[in-house]
Amino acid sequence: MTLPIADYDRLLLAQIERRLETLDLRDVNALEAHERGYMARPAALDLLTQRRRRLLASDAPNAPEGDR
Repeated sequence: MTLPIADYDRLLLAQIERRLETLDLRDVNALEAHERGYMARPAALDLLTQRRRRLLASDAPNAPEGDR
């Protein structure tokens, strides 16, 4: 399986955090599944969960048009 972030498993958390901002929900979900099944780093899972929540919130019907 090709991950949406190259060398994901070798990156520091700060590097992962920066790169997550460019990913869509599908990519975040793929990384989260990989993280849970491979390394299960609590801090990485937290970053992925936070990004997923931001994506879902920006897609909410009451979100301003510019935030989608």
